[in-house]
Amino acid sequence: MDPVTANTQQHVIKHSPQNTKGFPLRWHRVVAMHLDGMKDKDIALACGYTENSVYRILHLPQAQAIRQQSLGHTAQRLEAKFNKVVDVIDACLDDPEPAIRLSATDKWFKATGKYQPDKGTTINNFTAEDLVVQMLNGDNINGNKQ
Repeated sequence: MDPVTANTQQHVIKHSPQNTKGFPLRWHRVVAMHLDGMKDKDIALACGYTENSVYRILHLPQAQAIRQQSLGHTAQRLEAKFNKVVDVIDACLDDPEPAIRLSATDKWFKATGKYQPDKGTTINNFTAEDLVVQMLNGDNINGNKQ
């Protein structure tokens, strides 16, 4: 078992909800592999089960409870990183390198929901990305330095 799955399995066993008592340890391994993103057929191969058995294990109420608790724990960890991520994006928006500023701008637009997928629209042969690059470089729309 790889170290990531081993860590996930230890976490799953240690933090399993009370209603998973009696849930075999080998099934905890199946849930841990699933939480690590493995496909059912790969889990089956690694554990010696059929794909159907893996599917049935993952749909047991105990497995569902473990998955829900793990997702809640992950959501809490992500929420705790929110301010750190905002600080990094903020710092990148002030970076002297235009490519870093552009990437940070893209992340900010997507995170705030202000990003609309590119529909290939151009105005006067400029894409929205071209316009943002010019703005980040201190150029006005016509390409002249401000």
